[in-house]
Amino acid sequence: MKKIIFLAIIVLLSVFMVNSAFALTPSLNFTVSSPAAQKVDYVLPYPGILPDHPLYPLKMVRDRIMDWLIKDPVKKTEFLILMADKRIGAAKALFDGNKPELGLTTALKAVAYQERAIDSFAKAQQAGGNTNGLKDKLKNSTKKQIEILEEIMTKAPAASKQGWQYALDKSNKNLSQIK
Repeated sequence: MKKIIFLAIIVLLSVFMVNSAFALTPSLNFTVSSPAAQKVDYVLPYPGILPDHPLYPLKMVRDRIMDWLIKDPVKKTEFLILMADKRIGAAKALFDGNKPELGLTTALKAVAYQERAIDSFAKAQQAGGNTNGLKDKLKNSTKKQIEILEEIMTKAPAASKQGWQYALDKSNKNLSQIK
């Protein structure tokens, strides 16, 4: 009985946290300093605690529970876009904070979330869900991800350029798959 009550409390807290995250997430607009890069008018959400924080595993558990609980393809797509946006913002913050290896790992997770968002969007379209504006949001999110990865590529150390290039190539492939 205690396990059931504990699980119910965890689920309720998770639902509350995600609802709060969607409604109250402060935003950051990361800008690119390279004049050659094309600016994307898309504001990234504040990434919250970063992967180098001791409480980050709790955030990951919460995110996975929310991911598991959301069944509607439209809401799932919105959630996955949010997760991709937060991860790419965290990757930039980690890279700028002199933690390029952890930043790269986080950027690759952002790319994976973006891939899942594209798949979920296709399912939402097939299911006939209300996807008005969602395609544009998905495209702009992916373009912003590419913009940030291009900026990082100009500053990345030679040892990690191949990993950053891989993330950039995957993001470009993701953009081409949005239909």
